Amino acid sequence: MSESFSFEELKAIKSFKGRYEYCLKTLGPTQGRGSSRVVFQLSDERVLKLALNEKGVAQNEVECDWGMQSYDITPEIFTESDSDNFYFLVSEYVLPAQESDFEEVFDFDFSTFCQCLVAFWKCYNPQGRCYITPMDDENLEYLLDNSEELNSFYNYMADYRIPIGDVIRIQNYGLTNRSGQPQIVLLDSGLNDDVFNKHYKRW
Repeated sequence: MSESFSFEELKAIKSFKGRYEYCLKTLGPTQGRGSSRVVFQLSDERVLKLALNEKGVAQNEVECDWGMQSYDITPEIFTESDSDNFYFLVSEYVLPAQESDFEEVFDFDFSTFCQCLVAFWKCYNPQGRCYITPMDDENLEYLLDNSEELNSFYNYMADYRIPIGDVIRIQNYGLTNRSGQPQIVLLDSGLNDDVFNKHYKRW
C-alpha cells in the first residue's frame, strides 16, 4: 500500500470504475478477481475487496454482517471497511488452503468435507442436485459429534442458506492461525440465497 492511498479518498470517489482505477494506481495489481469483486493486498495481514458492480456491493454487505464473524470460519473484517455503502471491505489476508490442510484441521480429507457440506445443503434444499453424494446420516452425526469446526460450517450454512457451488471449490478456502491453531476459512462468503436470487439467478 503506497503512502498516497487513503480510505477517505476511496470513499469519496463516486463510480465503480473510478474506485477501481484509484486502487490500481495506489495499491498496484490485483491479487484476485471475480465477476463482481477484485482483491488488492494492503499489507502482509490485510486485503481490500473492492466491488465492481452492484453484485459486488451485495456480497460485501453480506460479508460485513458482524453476526457472520461469530462462526469463526470467515476471514476477520476490519473497521476500515465501508459500512455505509459496502463499496469495499478490509479483510484478513489468509493463505490459499491445500487439500492436505483439511486433514490437519478436520482429521478427514477435502472430499469427505464436501460430502458433509452437501448433506448440510440438502437440509434446506432437499430437491437440489449436486454431483457430490451427500454424507450418510450415521457418519455425518459421528463427524459432527467429534468436530467443533465442522459444526461451525453446519450452523453457518443453515443460518445463511449458502448455495452449494462455491463452498465445494478448494479455491474458495484459506488457511489462517487462530489462537495458535490452524483454521480453515471460507474466502468468499458473500453469496447467499438472497444475493444469488436477486443478482445471479436466471428466471
